[in-house]
Amino acid sequence: RSVRVAVSRSGRLDDPMAILGVDIGGTKTRAVAVDAAGRRLADVSVSTASIQSVGVDGAAAALGDLVAELAGVADQVSVVAVGSAGVDTAELQERLHALVSERFPHAAVRVVHDTRLLLAAGQVEAGCVLIVGTGSAAWAINVDGVDARVRQREPQRVPQDPRPRSALRGEVEFRRGDVEADHGPSGTLQLA
Repeated sequence: RSVRVAVSRSGRLDDPMAILGVDIGGTKTRAVAVDAAGRRLADVSVSTASIQSVGVDGAAAALGDLVAELAGVADQVSVVAVGSAGVDTAELQERLHALVSERFPHAAVRVVHDTRLLLAAGQVEAGCVLIVGTGSAAWAINVDGVDARVRQREPQRVPQDPRPRSALRGEVEFRRGDVEADHGPSGTLQLA
């Protein structure tokens, strides 16, 4: 575990409001708190809070560790944005939302699948995200708001597409034989 906390000379946070971004991966959870001016207040890493990886009790324990590691910063948090691996169903997403809300009762909480964070970070409205880590997942959304997400449950070799890369721009193919489709259309999703 590691934590860095920035406080004023008086020992108090400069601003009573903090925004907490939480990245829950398959093996660890990292959280960064910033104040309204974007100054980093804390950067904390604890074990994973992924319900899919460690179950509800393990996720609750990891989130408890997170709050403890945040020390005085946790009381200042007014917004918590969580991107989590493994929240593949609405039920898991709601359960994680409840766990986070219990630990940050005065904060607005938003929980999304971690693939959704990357397009938002790139400030684009349509595109495709591929995550290869402890688990693999792809998520795409087109300009009409139609989206699809797939994940690979077991490590396996996916055959390479013989077409040149330039021919692949603008489309993402979700093949049920390669991955399990979580939601959205099967086949090709046109991005533009």
